[in-house]
Amino acid sequence: MRPITKILLFLVAAFVVYLVWPRTPSLRAFNPSELARLKLETWKAQQKGGGMGALVARFRIYATQFHFSPVTALQLARIDGDVFASLQKARGDKADFAEENRVLNLLGQKYSMIKQATRVEIDPDAIAREELLWRTLLLDGAPPKQVAAPMARILASLYGGQVKDFNVVALDLAGAQAAAFGQREIPEVTQAGGAAGALREGFALLKEIAATPVTGSGDQG
Repeated sequence: MRPITKILLFLVAAFVVYLVWPRTPSLRAFNPSELARLKLETWKAQQKGGGMGALVARFRIYATQFHFSPVTALQLARIDGDVFASLQKARGDKADFAEENRVLNLLGQKYSMIKQATRVEIDPDAIAREELLWRTLLLDGAPPKQVAAPMARILASLYGGQVKDFNVVALDLAGAQAAAFGQREIPEVTQAGGAAGALREGFALLKEIAATPVTGSGDQG
C-alpha cells in the first residue's frame, strides 16, 4: 500500500471516530470566556453577511461548549443561521411576514433537538416564541432591558429556577448584543469593557447559577 493511501485511510478513520465518538451534551459545561469569544465572533460574522464564518463559529459553540455531536452541532448552527436570515427578510423594506412563521418552526425544531439531546424538561414551542420575541425586539432597536425579559424566561426554562435569577445575566447578554451591533452606547457595557467584557461577565454569572441546578428542573446533563 502506498504511503499516501495509508495517510488518507488514517485521516478517514480519524474523521469517522470524531463523528461517532460518544458525547454527553450539556448546557452547563461551557467555558464562559471561550463562549463569549465565540459568540462575539458569530456576531461579527453576521455583520459581514453571515456565511461560512458565522456557521463555523456557531458550530464550535454547540460542539465545543455544549458538547453536542458534530452532526447535531452542525444542524443547530444551520438553524440559527436560517433564523437570522429569515428575520432579516421579515423585518426588511420588503417584509415577508410569512418568514416569521418559518422562524417559529425552525426555533421549535432547534429546541426539540436540544430537549432530546440533553433531556432538559422544556416546552420547545413556548421557548421558540420567547426567542422570536427577543430577536424581534433586538432588530427593532428596543432597550436592552426589554430584550432581556424574554431572554431571562428562556434561561429559567433551560437551567431551572426563577426568572428573576437570570435577569442580570440576560441584561448583560442583551446589552452586549446591542452594543456589538452598534445600536446604542450602553454605559454598563462600556464599564464592563465593551461587548466582549459584558459577555464574559454574563456567561460567568450563568455558569455560577448553572452550577447549582434545581432538582427536577433544567438540564440534567
